[in-house]
Amino acid sequence: MASLASLSQVQSLYVAYYGRPADPEGLEFWATVVDANGGDISVIVQDFGNSLEFQQRFGNLDNTTLVNNLYHQMFSRDAEPGGLSFWVGLLDNGSQTLAQVAQTIASLAS
Repeated sequence: MASLASLSQVQSLYVAYYGRPADPEGLEFWATVVDANGGDISVIVQDFGNSLEFQQRFGNLDNTTLVNNLYHQMFSRDAEPGGLSFWVGLLDNGSQTLAQVAQTIASLAS
């Protein structure tokens, strides 16, 4: 069984990326992968952003809409203007990927 820390991190990614809780099998699978990599959540973040579910639901959105969507899914509110501008700027200039932004926002939330 996966560690509680990994289960919690993976659950946060599900909410951030898909706006829903993880299914039990997916949660256990991804948390086990995180545990096998020393608790490094970054090993799975790209998989979430490249998933068919994410691409079908969010793949055509611009960076502003994507970041605001992360806030809606994690906090049930719009992003504050300064935060929105900051995260969108990182995406627009290519210094961070959406996966990195989502991971950071999720980790800051917890």
